[in-house]
Amino acid sequence: GIRSYGHDHKIINNYFQGLSGTGSLISLVIGSGTVEEDLNYSNSMHSRSRNVLVAFNTFYNNQNTYMRIGENFRTLHPQNITVAHNLLVGNSGTLVNYDEGESIVWTKNILYGFAYKGNMPAEGYMIIDPMLVQGTDNLYRLSPASPAIDQASVSSYPAVTTDMDGQGRPGSKDTGADEHSNSAVINNVLSASDV
Repeated sequence: GIRSYGHDHKIINNYFQGLSGTGSLISLVIGSGTVEEDLNYSNSMHSRSRNVLVAFNTFYNNQNTYMRIGENFRTLHPQNITVAHNLLVGNSGTLVNYDEGESIVWTKNILYGFAYKGNMPAEGYMIIDPMLVQGTDNLYRLSPASPAIDQASVSSYPAVTTDMDGQGRPGSKDTGADEHSNSAVINNVLSASDV
């Protein structure tokens, strides 16, 4: 998974499936800091998470916790975090562990399955079947009838121009890492022989 500390990160178009980490080794951690900003680049300090965009990611059937915001064992909690247009789909574990933070904005995320919702806020998401279909590469993408299609306006999130497959996101953007498209896939899943 991803552990994020520091300022001004954009965590977009990631696909997390079948991960089983625990604690700070789960799918995604937006961590708390021990310093405002680590200018010494030490391995023992963690810069406060601030001004971070977590958008257009897909979390599918992971174990334990899918996303964690804040860590109660560090003193400087995350600030100004936007969690938008992510898909969190699963039947086990906890979707979100929100330990601490301020100015955390949740916008148009989609949750589905029997996994425990966790301590998310009461708004900023809908619980609906995103109607995913499994591809020949074993990844789950949006079907043509998915309610996740066209959920973000054309002008929102200008940093998001492609999806996880390298396909363009013209017009309104789809929620999750996949933009439903008939265009050619540019970024393929790597096999053992590729690496």
